[in-house]
Order: sequence, then structure tokens, then C-alpha cells
Amino acid sequence: MKIAQILTAHGLDWAHNLAYNSMLQSCLALMQVHGYRTRGPERHKTAIMFAQSVLGEAWKSRLKRLDRIRRRRHRAVYEVAGLVSEQEATDSISLAIEFSSEILR
Repeated sequence: MKIAQILTAHGLDWAHNLAYNSMLQSCLALMQVHGYRTRGPERHKTAIMFAQSVLGEAWKSRLKRLDRIRRRRHRAVYEVAGLVSEQEATDSISLAIEFSSEILR
């Protein structure tokens, strides 16, 4: 996450993308720990839904934020460059740090 924090000064889309990717990898690791893996075109969405089923209500609103970050990241990468604001990048990094800590517990 240090790299994502550094990138906020140089490329908000990339900082946001790195934060999202760290959360995605955490979701995928969580799935693997439980003996599952994703397949198919909805891989990212499936991983987030799985995390919701494992982490429960306490994480529901934060995982909704993660899903919004997922959709925003998709647009920033595939449709419109320069879409991510500094606040969005900072918020996604904060959530990624919190999320990684939760998964590693």
C-alpha cells in the first residue's frame, strides 16, 4: 500500500487501481483458504460476494464500497482515464489497509 500512497501524487487512477487490486487479491486468498477459486468472466464480483458471505454483516457496507471501487476501477482502466479523484484514491487506499488487516487476522 506504500506504493499506492506514493502514486497518489503521480497518478490517481493507478493508486486507486493498486488499492483495489490488493483487496481483490485478499478476497481471492480468502476464497483459497476456504477451498474455493473463481472462474469465468465475473471473477472479481464473485470474489467480493464470497468475502461478504465469510465476513458477514459487520463488513457489508465496506464490501459495498469495495464493489463501487471495482466498478470505478473498471471504468478508469477500460473507458475513461483520469476519472479517479484524490479523495477516491485516498479512500480506496484506507479501505485496502483496513481490509488487508482483517483478512490477515
